[in-house]
Amino acid sequence: MKPVHPEFPVIAFIFLTAILLLFSSCDVYYFSQPQPYDKPDLYHFPQTFRGEWISEHADEVIIIEENFIQIISPASAKKVIKGIWPQKDSSGENVYPQYPFSIMQYDEVSKAHFRKDNYVLADTLIYEIKNNAFLAKGYTWKDNRDTIWYEVKDSFYIDLGRNAFLRQIDTNMFVLNIRSHLISGGVKQMHAGWWFVNILQLKKDGSIDYLTNSEKTDSLSCMIYESSSSERQDIFFMNCKWSAATIKTLLKTGYFDTTNFKNIRKD
Repeated sequence: MKPVHPEFPVIAFIFLTAILLLFSSCDVYYFSQPQPYDKPDLYHFPQTFRGEWISEHADEVIIIEENFIQIISPASAKKVIKGIWPQKDSSGENVYPQYPFSIMQYDEVSKAHFRKDNYVLADTLIYEIKNNAFLAKGYTWKDNRDTIWYEVKDSFYIDLGRNAFLRQIDTNMFVLNIRSHLISGGVKQMHAGWWFVNILQLKKDGSIDYLTNSEKTDSLSCMIYESSSSERQDIFFMNCKWSAATIKTLLKTGYFDTTNFKNIRKD
């Protein structure tokens, strides 16, 4: 039986969220090595991949230049409930707000900036505290009686180099390997040695498929550890060693989900 841990303390800042928005599932897969093992590292995107691409639902954009990729995530509204939590019901049991609301411990302290449970309010910006140690990016907020509302919309860049590179499957297909600490809060000690593995495929119609691990991936024998995060994500650690041929087989048998992107600007 593979070991399972109920609460893996993943630091999932907005950069990781942007990547996950490209996923068909919210599962996260960490790989112990880049894939495929039988191809060399490449540090330049082919000319045919460069340009600006928009997803089939027009809610995500990727921009690819010679040696970097930028992912622009759609806006998402966040609501944070104020008040003293947990509250008590008629039987004396603790009651919490229902997901997807976050909780902010609220008091009468009035300062230029102050901490409330898992958030910091500083003038016009609200910052979420991650893993009891780090602040996520600040966003403009507004007070709506018992809740605070703010909107998250971000983009991030991945430069090809030591911590991210391509490996070629065939003429029109490349694996994008990314060290996980780049988009998991930047805490290298917690993510050293692990990788995210995504695939870019140029289609005959000139569009690009962005492929990520499907929910079937955790059924593979190379899955060695399973956990979950406070963000309600299932997390899987994979000790796989795939060849280019193996990846093609996995693609044909449903181990990757696809998001299609149409070109809106060619370089």
